[in-house]
Amino acid sequence: MGGEPDLVVEGSAAGPATVRVVTPDGGWYLHSRYDPVAASRQWAAGLGLRSKSVLVVYGLGLGYHVEALWEIASPLSVTVLEQSPAVARLAGQHGVLERLRALGTTVVVEPDPQRLARRLEEEVGRCHALDGHLVVHEPSVRLLPPPCAGLRAALEKWVLFDKTRRASAPALAANLQANATRMQELPGIGLLKGLGTGIPGFLVAGGPSLDEALPHLGGALERGLVLAVGTALRPLATVGLTPHLAILTDPSPKLVRHFEGVEDQPSLVVFPTVHPAVLQAYRGPLLAAFQAGVEEAERLAALRGEPVVESGGSVSTAAFSVLELLGCEPIVFVGLDLGWPGGRTHARAAPGFRSGVTGTRQVLSNAGEPIPTTANLDAYRTWFENRLLARPDRTVFNTALRGARIRGAPFRPLSDLLASLPPLPEATRQRLKYRLQVTGHTRSE
Repeated sequence: MGGEPDLVVEGSAAGPATVRVVTPDGGWYLHSRYDPVAASRQWAAGLGLRSKSVLVVYGLGLGYHVEALWEIASPLSVTVLEQSPAVARLAGQHGVLERLRALGTTVVVEPDPQRLARRLEEEVGRCHALDGHLVVHEPSVRLLPPPCAGLRAALEKWVLFDKTRRASAPALAANLQANATRMQELPGIGLLKGLGTGIPGFLVAGGPSLDEALPHLGGALERGLVLAVGTALRPLATVGLTPHLAILTDPSPKLVRHFEGVEDQPSLVVFPTVHPAVLQAYRGPLLAAFQAGVEEAERLAALRGEPVVESGGSVSTAAFSVLELLGCEPIVFVGLDLGWPGGRTHARAAPGFRSGVTGTRQVLSNAGEPIPTTANLDAYRTWFENRLLARPDRTVFNTALRGARIRGAPFRPLSDLLASLPPLPEATRQRLKYRLQVTGHTRSE
């Protein structure tokens, strides 16, 4: 690890202890040298965290910032991760660990950066499933030694992901309020629970590899239930294909572009946080789904007796949760690149298609080659991996050769996979079609 940092405990101007990190040029402080308690309270108040949420905190220090989070944000739980044994020893010597644990804090000290990065991914994945937040104590990140570059990158990824989620929160809240009455009237996704039991489920996303898959997807419609995310609708329409179901979850009004020009519009699963313009413009049947971790959405689901759906932060992760609810087995990823292979963002006919993009980081593809991606896309990949790790009984295949590798979803060419699956009996195909049509046009009493 390059040796432990040289840490000196000093009294602050206000009295409480602080920690100076000694360096050749004099050093810097883990907490304010003037008033660490007041500074931590001001910092916690400025985060704008929703109360009663689940928090994962990187950085232990002397715990002032953690105590401030308990005081200001009133969280349901707090898990603190720390890499430095030297910091943990100081925290123990000054009674910090005892105080934090008395509040209900879980403290994890893991010197090995790879193990800590894995623990971070697990904790943040659980946290985000409950609509919680990652909170980073920046001085603690500054303390990380050079061998912890991978841990730094993981923290950076999740910080950017969290910023994106927080930035969209006002739009989500406004849409939810505007859609509340309409969502009470729409039929719910719970009516389809178990519909796909024993039937393969194809999750069709709009990534660049969808272009290569399009010639084969007629066979998927004959062999399973096809659920397409919004960006895949126009590419599918270019080859005359209509999925059994589609799903839109983003709060932007721009999502109407996804189905513009699509004549045959399938039953569409929508969250209450989609923009009202989507509900107004869509001509096909609509189905309401309610995401877990959004308090008002959970309240609406409870009023209707509907299940909640783990959203995972993206339309593709939400689509996976819907296929789980339907009981599909196996689940097959198509066009789910979670990166930009060949420098392309989407399939060519998808809205928002761009080429020549570089991304902000790289991940390995199923072909073993690095591809560009972004912090958000990589966070979704981690969500899938954590989900599959928690469900080892679930069979999932990834058909995107040049897309990001997803642990737990082995690569298999789509053509080979389809050749191994028998066509659905005609009676089953007609039952799927009938149930989706009837459910989509039903209105709750």
